[in-house]
Amino acid sequence: MNAINIAYSDPSGRNVGIDVGSQQLDIFIHELGKHWSTENSAAGIKQLLSLLRRYKLARILVEATGGYERQLVEACAVLGLPIVFVQPMQVRQYAKAQGWMAKTDKLDSTVIASFAAVMQPEPRAIPWKNVRTFKDLLPRKRQLNEMRTQELNRH
Repeated sequence: MNAINIAYSDPSGRNVGIDVGSQQLDIFIHELGKHWSTENSAAGIKQLLSLLRRYKLARILVEATGGYERQLVEACAVLGLPIVFVQPMQVRQYAKAQGWMAKTDKLDSTVIASFAAVMQPEPRAIPWKNVRTFKDLLPRKRQLNEMRTQELNRH
């Protein structure tokens, strides 16, 4: 088995947008218009997920932020919450189409939740940790191969 199972997503549930930073998570529940922040740590994530588990959830959407989202995504997947992560460019293009040009953490979480509600991306299975680690190493391997080729061509 190479993935954590896909979580149940309730189509009539809430859409949650989370703006992930290195130190902080900004959360917005689209249907309730509710916003709050918590720290991006094991304790903060645990507290956040205990709150979110009280709701029927359609999806929890986060942007791929180069690793800051990993702990949150893994915790959601383990608990069977419908986590979805998308590329930041998709959300940026959506925000521009809506005319939202300002960029704050609170506004970003609002835009992400709106994107979740309107575009309704489907939760997918999350690969196991060793698969994710291997995928993370591939770009570095390519980079090292290119550097090696450049050095060989120099002589």
